[in-house]
Amino acid sequence: MRRARTAFLAVALGLAGSACVTIPEVADGAPFDLPAQTRDQIGLRYVMVQATPAVVLGYSEATDPDYRVGVIDDERETALESDVRSEVENELRRCATGDRLVDATIRVDRLGYDGRPGSLIDGNGVDEMSALVEFVEPGGDQPEGSVIARYRVSVGARSGDLIERVAGDRISHAAEELGRALCMQAFGRNPRPPGIQNSTR
Repeated sequence: MRRARTAFLAVALGLAGSACVTIPEVADGAPFDLPAQTRDQIGLRYVMVQATPAVVLGYSEATDPDYRVGVIDDERETALESDVRSEVENELRRCATGDRLVDATIRVDRLGYDGRPGSLIDGNGVDEMSALVEFVEPGGDQPEGSVIARYRVSVGARSGDLIERVAGDRISHAAEELGRALCMQAFGRNPRPPGIQNSTR
């Protein structure tokens, strides 16, 4: 049985309010694409991000000066998942623009930071992120919704030199790259080509 999390969405029905929405966690399975004829119909309702314990621990070790070995900090986990969701959602909303609203559930299961000392000088390091992404159509015969597509997305984002790492956000860069790669795989379009408005490659 699939597990589910509950999310609160703002809804606009003349007055501001909130609705309780149940989003299923990633179900696993072999990747399969959206049918080509439905790509332009798909729009985004909600994005939910989960990170595996190993990913959260790696993120905490790299970002938390008070990191304790093997201990998952809830605040760090929330911060990681929130950052990834924000960046991926920003990209997806540029490429999934149809009226058939679906949810995207994302499980980040690999996060690798470039740790080469030389990359602090040359800026040529690459941080890696990988995730399993499912598009879920709400409702239907299954209360949890039905998976209509599944993608394995793996990317590398430039880690930057010492100054860029201090001033920037490596997770956001990797997550933005992830969102853009997902757009290319699922919808065949780049939402925002590389340029001054895009921090990735």
